[in-house]
Amino acid sequence: ETIINEFAVLYNYLVAIMAKELKIPFVYKIQDDEYISEFVSKKGLKVNDTTKRLIDGTYLESKYSNKPSRHSGLDKEVYTGICNPLRDYPCLYNQYLLHQFFFKDIYMNFDYKFFLELIEYFNKRKVEIELYKAEYDREARIALRRKK
Repeated sequence: ETIINEFAVLYNYLVAIMAKELKIPFVYKIQDDEYISEFVSKKGLKVNDTTKRLIDGTYLESKYSNKPSRHSGLDKEVYTGICNPLRDYPCLYNQYLLHQFFFKDIYMNFDYKFFLELIEYFNKRKVEIELYKAEYDREARIALRRKK
């Protein structure tokens, strides 16, 4: 599983580099730099084993963008998602963009304004799905406690 994940990250990274260099429209995944450790340091907060595990296990959310930018969590200067089109609509959309602008073997009526609106929609849905998952996980934990 680890090897497959590493190859997926590598593939997504290489396609993002290619899309950036060729200046084709693409949906990139970006993530801001980690700032929690710097915040803790600046505020002079005490860190023990428990808080260190919490900080180390905290990941900033990624978001979608039309501009290639850094993905801090993966330590990549540019990144995208393309290798999971069956479960992830932005990956599927990137597949279409790749085929239209790189392979040139399909044509879809590309509208840049719609492209930007779609990226906004992807980000909105991502937040909604994350909230739903958090609520589902919370309910699952409660259900497990009731069984005990």
